[in-house]
Amino acid sequence: MILRLGANTLHVLTADETLHWALDREGRLLAGHERGDHHRVALDYSLLSCAPQPATAPRRLPIPEGDQLLSRTAAALREARALLASGHARLEHGPGTDADAGRATSLALLDRAAARAAAPELERVAFGRVYGPVRMVPPDCSQAVVLQLTEGCSWGRCSFCALYAGVPFRRKEGAGLTTHLDGVASLLGAGAALRMRLFIGDANALLAPMASLLATLAGGRARFPEAARAGADCFVDAFSGRGRTEHELRVLRRSGLRRITVGLESGCERLLRRLGKPTTPAGVGELVRRARRAGLRLGVTVLAGVGGPDLAEAHVADTLGVVRGLGLGSDDLVFVSPLVGQPGGPPQSDTSEVDRQAACLREGLAGGPWRVARYDIRRAIY
Repeated sequence: MILRLGANTLHVLTADETLHWALDREGRLLAGHERGDHHRVALDYSLLSCAPQPATAPRRLPIPEGDQLLSRTAAALREARALLASGHARLEHGPGTDADAGRATSLALLDRAAARAAAPELERVAFGRVYGPVRMVPPDCSQAVVLQLTEGCSWGRCSFCALYAGVPFRRKEGAGLTTHLDGVASLLGAGAALRMRLFIGDANALLAPMASLLATLAGGRARFPEAARAGADCFVDAFSGRGRTEHELRVLRRSGLRRITVGLESGCERLLRRLGKPTTPAGVGELVRRARRAGLRLGVTVLAGVGGPDLAEAHVADTLGVVRGLGLGSDDLVFVSPLVGQPGGPPQSDTSEVDRQAACLREGLAGGPWRVARYDIRRAIY
């Protein structure tokens, strides 16, 4: 057994790497693999797993199955702890770490990690005291500190999305917001050192009053100074961002907001109406240009696998035209998001059509100053 103690992590692995788990400095499981599958562990100890082949879609494990995996992992961690304590495991650490201190730290982390893995229900309770369901964050914010200023979606009637079904939209303000920020800091503890930026959730955070937005940004800077250096991101729809003036957006940028991610979904107005999206390509364009003038970076999401036989081609052609006309720059991202089935939502689109549209969109968007990335909600976990 080999243990590798880093500044913010402890890795536990067998010599042949058939088993490998990474822990944060709170003894919380982050990710690993065993029995040939790769696993990512959320803060509530739910698991997202996939086979090592890149084409394999990840799978959210049902709680009983995930808890069985965690029970096996707890046993492996206890074994690693016993081997380290008896001198039969190899401990590797940085040159600036005292060997005895590194061993003591590793033993303590293994104790905490085994206890967490053996009682995942306690992790779920601790998470639920601080957060409502965190349904989605942009792909590059999976290791952000999520500050849940809002919960749910203020619209919630798009036919392609059931992520926030049954989640009433609400905002946190005043003492409730302070309690939430303190709770996030307590929950993450030393594990916050791994978080690379802030994300202000949920779906339409810019609908919150300016005072609450500024309090959230200030609270994030005070409690998570390392993560805050990279700034904060948030989702916004063109209809909910409409009320934010350029001056307000500048104030938010100076206070730490770095990027807003806007749901265009399609450049075809007829299709947007069919999808129940309460916005227009023109409205998205106006918001994007206003945000860019304010100095914000942009993320723009577009769907792959929508339109059906009558509007699929118009969707691809119109979307490419709208995105190219947004004036995006090298710091901006276009997310191509395959339409996937969700509980309570529409059925899965034909996979071949999803792949065809995604390829057409990526090819058509290639060569611009912006970056193009895949955004698969099946891989979202926090």
